[in-house]
Amino acid sequence: MVRDANVARLAKCDTAIDTDYQKSGQPRRFRPAGGNQLVGGMTDPTHHPNPSPIHSVPPSGASNGVQKSTTKPDLLPSPQQIVEHLDRHIIGHRSAKEMLATACYNHLLSCAIADMTGDDVWPDNHVILAGNSGSGKSAMLTVLGRHLGVPVIEIDCSNLSPAGYRGTNLANIYSDLEERLVESGVTRPALLIWEEIDKLRDAGDEAGRYRRMTQTDALRYLDGATCGSSGSLNPSRILSIGCGAFGGLDRIQNPELAPRIGFESAHKLAAPNGRNTQPSLDPEHLVKFGLITEFVGRFSRFAMLDPLDQSVMRRIITDSESSVFRRKVEHFRQHNVRLSFTDEALDVVAKIAMEHPVGARGLRLILNRILAPWEYQLPLLAAMGIAHIEYTKAAVVGLECPVIHHAEGIKNNETLLDVRHKAIQSEPPEEDDGDDISIF
Repeated sequence: MVRDANVARLAKCDTAIDTDYQKSGQPRRFRPAGGNQLVGGMTDPTHHPNPSPIHSVPPSGASNGVQKSTTKPDLLPSPQQIVEHLDRHIIGHRSAKEMLATACYNHLLSCAIADMTGDDVWPDNHVILAGNSGSGKSAMLTVLGRHLGVPVIEIDCSNLSPAGYRGTNLANIYSDLEERLVESGVTRPALLIWEEIDKLRDAGDEAGRYRRMTQTDALRYLDGATCGSSGSLNPSRILSIGCGAFGGLDRIQNPELAPRIGFESAHKLAAPNGRNTQPSLDPEHLVKFGLITEFVGRFSRFAMLDPLDQSVMRRIITDSESSVFRRKVEHFRQHNVRLSFTDEALDVVAKIAMEHPVGARGLRLILNRILAPWEYQLPLLAAMGIAHIEYTKAAVVGLECPVIHHAEGIKNNETLLDVRHKAIQSEPPEEDDGDDISIF
């Protein structure tokens, strides 16, 4: 019944569009699936004048099959090359990218030199990234790990317990890392993400005392002391990157932002010349926030991610090769259906996404809502003769149906059929009894 109702809904929208074109006396807009020219200022994110071979959406006319990204480079990229790759996937955050690229380059180079000479690796490059939820911290590190071909492992700091107390403690984490990364007595270089590291702060309450103890438990590891159940894990070969939102840190960096009573506060909350200034992140800010001095001292690089605004959100949609919008377009293309939005429609999508307090993740929420009725029937659309779905500004806000273009004789995507067959034949993954550590 639900399927029939949705089919009727699509047919109703399509009939209404046909009627409008007949009244206007204009021919209905149509482009067959697979063409590279869109109509009426449509945005086609799959068309690149110089398509890149790495993790890029295939240009128009390419196979609709699942695309595989290339393997890691044969030569360790320079910091500049790493930033260039990050720029293709992550919008903004230039200073954080440069700092992170330099830290990764130095760390991986030191590991390679140690392999060749037998020297030790000094833990000189540990990083702390601060930024609001949805600002791109996890996405940046995921792209970075895939590009460099190193494992990216995440620790959830919000549920860590001190040694000797019930729950997951760092000793458990070290044993898991040893099992995953140590091969023939040698620790593989890796990126260890201390997710929500700001949750380890001592806020002066009873819970803060236990968090302070957890910070103390991490000191020897961050210094590079061997650990693990068999003592074979060499942490100096693992680059630690602490990530967190650090709510309230802005008031520590700039006391003028602290709320005050009186008319003077409204004047002082505004940045000079009406511009938003991004203050630097220094160790003393993190100590005042609630991290102990010894813990902060083990990190040598600190960066704030840029704030997210509507213009950045708009660029994320079309400029990032890893954007959810591009993935949606490719998902429809795999089913032989072209999906496109006008520039005005994408402006509205960015504006609505900014209204949600989840950062760039709001784009996924909005697009899922907009495309829900079409995705539900996506495997059937080509058989119904639907070749192209165009979203206008009015369609995004729900004032009218999207423009539907039909074509005759749309063939099934044989590659997609193979993928669907493989999906149902895949073996279930092995059960993992631990949830405190995960690989992206």
